[in-house]
Amino acid sequence: AAKTDQVKTVDVAAKTDQANQDWEVHVDGAGELGLDVVPGEGHSLRVTRVKKQGPIHKWNEANKSAEVQCNDMIISVNGKVGDLLEVLKAEKGKMVLTIRRSSE
Repeated sequence: AAKTDQVKTVDVAAKTDQANQDWEVHVDGAGELGLDVVPGEGHSLRVTRVKKQGPIHKWNEANKSAEVQCNDMIISVNGKVGDLLEVLKAEKGKMVLTIRRSSE
């Protein structure tokens, strides 16, 4: 029997059709991350400035297609949600920040 071509390709551009784009940023959180943030919608933190030094700056230099920018939202830290300022203060060492960018 002949196989019908039912292989589905993953449409990478599909994310851009949605209102939000999410990705993970992996950094060493020992010390200051190099970000200024303010409380955002829900329990998120809105990035107001990315400093010229620190783990986030290093991430941006190495990951141009996944840079953290002003107005991006941090929606979780190491999978934790809630008071993210407190979570950021409490977490030490390697951190995974889930970043959300609204296309609106």
